[in-house]
Amino acid sequence: MKWAQKNKNAILWALTIIIIILIIILSKPKDRGEEVITNEETGEEANSENTSSSSESAAEIAAADGYVYDFSGIQWEFDTEDLSVPEGQTWLKMRFADFARNGSVINLRNPYKLGFHAGTCKEVSFIDTTAVDGIPLSYVQCVDGSTTRDIVVLQQLDNVVVKYMDTVDGVSNPSFSDLYSIDVKTIVK
Repeated sequence: MKWAQKNKNAILWALTIIIIILIIILSKPKDRGEEVITNEETGEEANSENTSSSSESAAEIAAADGYVYDFSGIQWEFDTEDLSVPEGQTWLKMRFADFARNGSVINLRNPYKLGFHAGTCKEVSFIDTTAVDGIPLSYVQCVDGSTTRDIVVLQQLDNVVVKYMDTVDGVSNPSFSDLYSIDVKTIVK
């Protein structure tokens, strides 16, 4: 007891430090395994006229590498304001909303750049893709006068594939063509 009375100040300081450490540890947000990863696309994001509309579709991909990848949908950016965008065209960009690997959220900073498309683009609720393999996740339509470009994002096994089909004066190309393909196993390195 005499020792405790002699070292009263040291004990109070030690308890204060322990309490501060506990407060810091307990008030720290729970580690959800969040990683900040950038995808392979680089460059700064440009201002967008219509930004981040998002598809309601969700995807869960149990990939061959043993991981489970999931995302709540596709977010679109329709950029017409950037100086590099040609007159009358839209720079189409795509992001995975709430992308996660084995439940760990991964922040993909830069969008996938899908090129310039004639006219004005907007997300639509449906495009008939019954003749195409894969699970449709999101749809975009770009209209320029009498030309319409239908764009669809599909899940095909471990890949997310973007395809398009042009219709000119009411006559459609009989099949969708590949625009972009993403192997989900390569998104996170």
